[in-house]
Amino acid sequence: MSPLRAPFTFAAMAAALAGCVSVLPEPPPPPRIYQLTAGPATAVGPQALTASSVVVAVALPGGPRALMGSEIAWSTDGVLRYVAGAEWAGRAPDLLQAALAEAVDGSGLVRAGVRSGAGVRADYEIAWDVTAFQVEEEDGAITARFAAVARLVDARTRLLVAQTRVDETWPVAARSQAEATQALESATRDAVSRIARELAAEAAEPQS
Repeated sequence: MSPLRAPFTFAAMAAALAGCVSVLPEPPPPPRIYQLTAGPATAVGPQALTASSVVVAVALPGGPRALMGSEIAWSTDGVLRYVAGAEWAGRAPDLLQAALAEAVDGSGLVRAGVRSGAGVRADYEIAWDVTAFQVEEEDGAITARFAAVARLVDARTRLLVAQTRVDETWPVAARSQAEATQALESATRDAVSRIARELAAEAAEPQS
């Protein structure tokens, strides 16, 4: 074989191979990112007029590992799955801690609401556990649910000052990712606002 023919042979082989290469499928669209923010914890009654001088810290919430990630949980007849193509803007404990601290801070009942570990000396701490944080579908009915137990603890003595339980549900109008996530955010916002209002009021009361 003449060496002059080799380049043409290799070029022909390359062209043939190029025709056999399959194009990879397009990557799936990026997930929709949903924020989780606090609602107003408006104080009512005489306590709304003046804020206490106390500082309340909010701890990271505990809860089932399946609910404490960035995925949005959907339970169908007791079987837990995650909403495809959607997630929270961060880990659930971090977002919930920030939301409750913001709600306590905005309640007008205390001097400040902060996250535990923020380097601020607090008079009280809210320790809490999340027991439900998911969309629930059962017998064709869909609701969003957030439930938690929250405790107000004296930061110095670690004595329990007050406790509250919340269990908020929100109807899901349609079986869609957006509707379900927005309903879950609404239920969570209502629950967080209630915790903030009740425990900030307890913290603002002079303790015997």
